[in-house]
Amino acid sequence: MSRNIRVIFIILSLIFIIFTYQVVKFYWDENRVLVKDDPETLTVSNLGGDYYSFAQRGFYGVKDSRGKVVIDARWKSVDKIEGDHFVVSQSTVRGERFGIIDNAENVIVPFIYTHFENYYSEMLCAETERGKYVLFDFSGKVLTDMEWDRISKNYPTKPLSEQGNYIQLEKGEDLYRITEDEEGRLVVSDIRMYKNVFGEKQLVKVKNTAVSPGLTETVLLYSELFDRSVEYIGSLFNNDSTGVKNLAWSDNYKDLLLEGLNLRGGELTGLDVPVPEITDTDEGTVAYVCHTAMSYKSPEDESWDGTYTRPPRRLTMDINFKKRQNGELAVTKVYASRKD
Repeated sequence: MSRNIRVIFIILSLIFIIFTYQVVKFYWDENRVLVKDDPETLTVSNLGGDYYSFAQRGFYGVKDSRGKVVIDARWKSVDKIEGDHFVVSQSTVRGERFGIIDNAENVIVPFIYTHFENYYSEMLCAETERGKYVLFDFSGKVLTDMEWDRISKNYPTKPLSEQGNYIQLEKGEDLYRITEDEEGRLVVSDIRMYKNVFGEKQLVKVKNTAVSPGLTETVLLYSELFDRSVEYIGSLFNNDSTGVKNLAWSDNYKDLLLEGLNLRGGELTGLDVPVPEITDTDEGTVAYVCHTAMSYKSPEDESWDGTYTRPPRRLTMDINFKKRQNGELAVTKVYASRKD
């Protein structure tokens, strides 16, 4: 073999060795990256209740304390709330959206919210695409499916159970306040509604003595009871016999009203005819009070077979009026309560 051929052979051999080395290195590096990225990051955080989150390829899932995967790693974020429920988020065509699922990945709250926040460790506050707010308890049950313009707390650093503290919900010009009773239940402490009363816009404060969620249902029942009672007392005051007859809640009228008032799943079962009470005051004026009530069944009291597990609730309202100097009526006070 000539010298030139040997040189060429050596060069070709070196080239082959270098090429082979680069090919092997390339595949080794690729496989090493895959092996590195594929395994789960076993414990990202302890979610509580023997649940742990884990990450895989940029998504999050949930394992139990034995290491069994209970929720696949396909969510952008995972946070545990009460029981076996989790707030999770996913990518949609409209951006990241949040909802609530259980540990079988059944959807409890649909993925329509842009944000979920633990509101002072007392409830969950979800934000809609329109910048409105909806409240949930920590099991994912909606407290009120009304959308609120603004939510604030009187004393942010103090628990709701402390006297004088409340959460204020605002919707338009109306204000609703939530407090906590001695048993730890959330209650609507008062409602301040702007209503058209006798032809003018008037602020009406409804002070409650015993009302617990569902808040939406109760607020709508109050509003209906108030409006009908004011119309009735107005007709009575103005000697409008036709109006009094139409609003006296006869059996026919009551049936029609009940058919049209299946409010947010609440089933009305009875209405009391408003009873006016007219007295002369020491100041020489006349005081008017309208006593009225309704009974209803709440969807939260319905069992799986459609039967109700408790008797109907009873909601009562006393509306106080006074006669103005111009001879017109005005609402002065409203007291309401619910008996479970």
